[in-house]
Amino acid sequence: MAAGDRLFREQGFHDTSLDQVASAAGYTKGAVYSNFASKEDLFLAIFERRVEEALEHVARVLEALGEQGPAELTRRNLAAPDRGWMAVFFEFWAHVLRNPESRVRFLALHRRAQEPLVATPASGSGPTARLMPRAGRSPTWRWSTDCSWNS
Repeated sequence: MAAGDRLFREQGFHDTSLDQVASAAGYTKGAVYSNFASKEDLFLAIFERRVEEALEHVARVLEALGEQGPAELTRRNLAAPDRGWMAVFFEFWAHVLRNPESRVRFLALHRRAQEPLVATPASGSGPTARLMPRAGRSPTWRWSTDCSWNS
């Protein structure tokens, strides 16, 4: 998965082949296919791993910094963005809009990654309340859920 992550970030989703991933990892294409049904499946496995790592990081920062946590996470992300990952993330997002077989899994992972930062307590208070619009969801969340995910 490390080779796939690196190649996706460097070359993009569409310009990376499973042959390239297998070669970079030192495996045969068959070995890669024995673990992943498709290039989409590999990307989603990488995305899932990244979501799990990000959720652990967010939990640590929110616990350590309390109400300052969301602002600090934003500051860190703006100061040192992973431009390669962001580019391939949005490329894959566009890809799943036309590929329903990957859309459900992608959306579930995307929602899971956003939830700690967009969940607003019912009272309207807490570390994320002042960062969120009144509806309790970020504009990105609303945009992603308003898209025609089921068509």
